[in-house]
Amino acid sequence: MAERLHSFMQAIETPTTEEEGSFYHVLTAISGSAIPNYWMMLDAYTKDQQYRVAWACRNMLELAVFAEYVVASGKNFNDFADDRLLDGIQIARMLFTMEEWAGGKAHAESVVGPIIKEHEVMISASGMTRTRYLNVADIATGELKKEFGTVNKLCSKLVHPTAWSLLTAYHGNDRFPQASEILFIFGLKYFMMIGDVFMTHVRTHGLRPRT
Repeated sequence: MAERLHSFMQAIETPTTEEEGSFYHVLTAISGSAIPNYWMMLDAYTKDQQYRVAWACRNMLELAVFAEYVVASGKNFNDFADDRLLDGIQIARMLFTMEEWAGGKAHAESVVGPIIKEHEVMISASGMTRTRYLNVADIATGELKKEFGTVNKLCSKLVHPTAWSLLTAYHGNDRFPQASEILFIFGLKYFMMIGDVFMTHVRTHGLRPRT
């Protein structure tokens, strides 16, 4: 299954325009993240490691939302691509702040400061006016929209420390012995959706979003 998606992406002809190159980059980035998550999910499922299955399932859910979103229109594609700048500057600013807290203000100013300025220049040049990145729950549609809140919240509860996970940890997987199987089924579905979305789209529209 993962080999099929990998082979399909590898077989795509080299983009010949900047537009095709940008679209190809986004598709390969999403599929390139989905494939190792599939292998992690499969490995975790065979070992009944619920937290790892949950982590991979949640990743697959978000990647499936992104896959459907970027192929739907040129605006969607551009908005998703622009998010790299918003994410990048937010990461840089938070690292700057944390370095200051740790007593490394001089290092933050000399190393992280230029990265922040670089992103500010790129954001200005892009003409982007948004200040918030896309909310995954908001851009999900159809079946993914219906399932997002429940699956995302369940995976979060199995991955992050909570009163329940800490105070019942001694029960291990006996708390919900069916969890790994359910999450694997849904994670597998999301992985297959990513492959179907990209394969169908490229065969129909080539390396550009729908107009």
